[in-house]
Parts: sequence; C-alpha cells; structure tokens
Amino acid sequence: RTLPAPSRMRLALLLAALAVATAIAPSPRTTTASLGVGGLSPLRTLVASKTNESVNNASSAPRRSPRDEDAETAWAATPAAQEHVGGVGVRGASGEVGARAEVYSGHSIRDASAGGARGGEYPEAETHRQVYLAGAAYCNKGLETWECLYCNGTSMRDVTVFASAGKNVRGYVGWDADRGRAVVSFRGTEPSSLENWLENLDASHAQWDVGDVSYRVHAGFLSSYLAVKDQIFTLLAALAAAHRAGHEATHGHGAGEHVIRGGQQRPGDRGTLGGTRGAAVERAMEMEAPPPMPIAITGHSLGGALATLAAFELSTVGLTGRRSTIRGVADASGQTSKVVGVWTFGSPRVGDEFFSVDYGAILGDQTWRVTHAHDIVPSVPYRIMGFHHVPTEVFYPPDSSAPPTVCDSSGEDLRCSDSEWTHASIVDHLYYLETYICGCNI
Repeated sequence: RTLPAPSRMRLALLLAALAVATAIAPSPRTTTASLGVGGLSPLRTLVASKTNESVNNASSAPRRSPRDEDAETAWAATPAAQEHVGGVGVRGASGEVGARAEVYSGHSIRDASAGGARGGEYPEAETHRQVYLAGAAYCNKGLETWECLYCNGTSMRDVTVFASAGKNVRGYVGWDADRGRAVVSFRGTEPSSLENWLENLDASHAQWDVGDVSYRVHAGFLSSYLAVKDQIFTLLAALAAAHRAGHEATHGHGAGEHVIRGGQQRPGDRGTLGGTRGAAVERAMEMEAPPPMPIAITGHSLGGALATLAAFELSTVGLTGRRSTIRGVADASGQTSKVVGVWTFGSPRVGDEFFSVDYGAILGDQTWRVTHAHDIVPSVPYRIMGFHHVPTEVFYPPDSSAPPTVCDSSGEDLRCSDSEWTHASIVDHLYYLETYICGCNI
C-alpha cells in the first residue's frame, strides 16, 4: 500500500508474467524451486526421485552404451581423431554434416549452419565420457586413487586435487591414459549451495590482463580461478616434463648425442653440413621436436566458467608465460602444452563480447559448451549487463528424444539455449546427458 501506483502496477504485471510462465512449463523436468524462498526442499524432492537411476548408472562399468562404444571406436580411428590425440572432433566447413556426423554421434546432429556455424562434427560419445570426468570433480573420496563413483570406465593416473578453501574452489589434474593427454576438471557449485550462489551472483567486471591484451570478465569467476591457477600450472608443468621425457626416451635422444641447433655443428660431430655426417648427427637431424602436451579441460556450472578462463590462458600465454597467440593468430613456438578440447556443462557467461570474440577465434573449434533445456545458469549473468557467451554451444532441447543442435559461432545463437525464454530450471542444470552430474557423493 505504501508503493506509488505506477510501482504497484509494474509489480502486478511482473507477478502475472511469472504466473503465466509457471502455467506453461512444458514438463516436470523444468519445474523450479523458487529462488530465495524456502531453501532447496522442492529441489531435493525432485532430485531424490531421479537419483536412483543415476547411481545405478554410475556404479556400473563401463558406462557407455554399445552405441557409444561403437561410435567411439570408429571415431578414434579417423584422421581427425589421430590429429587431435584422443579424438577431439574437428568441425568441417559450415553445413557439412553428413555420414561422418552419424559416426561421431548417437544422434543425427542438426547443424545450425545458417549464420556462421563452425561445422557439424560433434563428438557426442566423447561428450558422454566428459560428463563423468566433470562429475568426478565433485567426489570427496577416492579421487586421487581414481576409485570414485564416477571414475570407473576411464583410465586416469597421476591424479592430484587442487583446491582453495577460501574461494570454495576444487578440482583435479591428471593424465588420461585412454586419450594420451592431460585433463583439468573443475568442480561446480555444490547443489546444496546453488540457490545461494544464484542469489548472490553479481554482474561486476574485472580487468584481466592476458599477455599484452586486457579483457573484461566476471570479477568473481576471475578471483576464483586465480586462487587455484598456480596449483594447476605447477601440476601441468610436471606432467609436461614427464611427457617430454617420455618422447625423448621413445626417440632415443640421449645426453651423449650431439645435436645441431640453428645450423651450427657442435664439437665431436663427424663430417660437415655439406658432406658426410656422423650417425649421431643424422639421428639428431631426423628427430622431431617433442610435440606440445595435449590438454582437455572440463567443468560443470561454476566449474565451466573456470574451465573457460583456464583454457583461454593456457591457449594464449601457456605454461611458458609468453603469449603465443595474437588476436587469434596462432604461434605455437616454444609452447610445451596445447589445449585440444574444452567441454563445459551448464556454464554461466564469463566475459564481455570482446572476450567472446577472441576466445572463439582461438578455441571456438575446440570448445563444446553444452547446454540443457531450461537450465537457469547459462542465462546468467545477463547480456544486458555486458556479458556474452563463448562459442561453440551444443544445445540439448527439453525433448530428450530430439537430437542436440550444434549452434553457430556467435555464442548467442537464438535457435539454441537463448530460444528458451523460461530459463528457470535448476533440475535441468543438475542433469546433463541424462546424468545427475554432481551425484558422486550420494
């Protein structure tokens, strides 16, 4: 009664709109717990009705269906998979979605090619695998020995947990023996804290200097990432050193051999550059330099935002601390690592449009930003507040029998998650590819 008449009218219209949105909710999967009212009891009721199936799926090995196993086997044998060490699918030209897409995926992928799609080869079988690698970051026990509930079905070794108690950030770094690459996985917000996190999520930007370029990203996400960055880079540097040593051992490059560097001959080599060369020099000339260590990065929810920041920094500055790309032009010289795949699930927006454009130029072809139906988290922070999603989105619609859509390169494809104007479901945020992604501790 104390509100002015215009304010009362706006409030009435808002309540009416909310009532209409609730009335037309398309399925029980999109039912929401009212943010900021009464805690999580409605959410717990919905989750409890679905956890038995997820727990049964998580406790069986292997997790992947025969369809996924066959697709993964066929996919791993392709030239694209060999090129990217472990099978990060390489998208073709816009609109080229055909028989090969059927091999990579259990679905016939719909490519949103009009408007600049990056292509259609979406590795769905590998994405099913990444759901569990992202979900494993939630596990409180058995992670470093790789004996957690979500650990079976994959071969990980040298797993080490990183954490910041002050920022409530946690994850792990390890070596994926199945794919021959390092893995960085970030835990998301715990389900019991999700509503509070959404309520307290602000829209403040912070300047992030990456090499000689400054970006505007979410201040809270950046602060959380920086709290664990040094731990992650130290762990990756150790894996990179082991990767390099393994390569040198395989290629027989020992300390006693003399190597020609920069066209100059070292003492002890027989012959000259223009004549007969010694055996050691011949081996040195033929030996390839150790390739950069491949890295796959994944995360759910808040973990998806942190994965985005980590992937971008590792792909630009890298472990060497020198910027290796300038405005999307790659220069891999001197880098000891290379990001070959990024999978995020239900990630919020991370930075502004300038950041999105540079991210897309550098990592758009290696990133699968997976979204699900009416998931509330990808809708925040809002675009009107200066935030913009990174590409490339893969949208799973509310109808679970429908195929996913590989979206365009804008990051904000209106035919994908942005088309679902009722972004209000927490349950859709917790379930990805029919898996309760944060259920490891049940």
